[in-house]
Amino acid sequence: MQDLRSTVDLLRREDDGCAQAPLPGITRIVDLVRTYADAGLAVSYRLDGNTGLVTPAVGLTLYRICQESLANVSKHAPGATSRVTVTVTSRRAVL
Repeated sequence: MQDLRSTVDLLRREDDGCAQAPLPGITRIVDLVRTYADAGLAVSYRLDGNTGLVTPAVGLTLYRICQESLANVSKHAPGATSRVTVTVTSRRAVL
């Protein structure tokens, strides 16, 4: 139900004509990882599965968790090696 409410809320905003940047989702995690790698963090990325199975709300949640995790590695473990792995099945998404 929460996914449905989030999606309806997003659609309402679009109907209002409010120009908003799209919220990031699971497909943008690779760009996030690349940004941290370009900034000097030793980080790798692997995706297994079909990202189309992930709802926008779950995709945004995964993106934000990854974002916070990479920020924490950068801040608290400089020089560390990191790995981001996303696995999507018909029943779950694991980050």
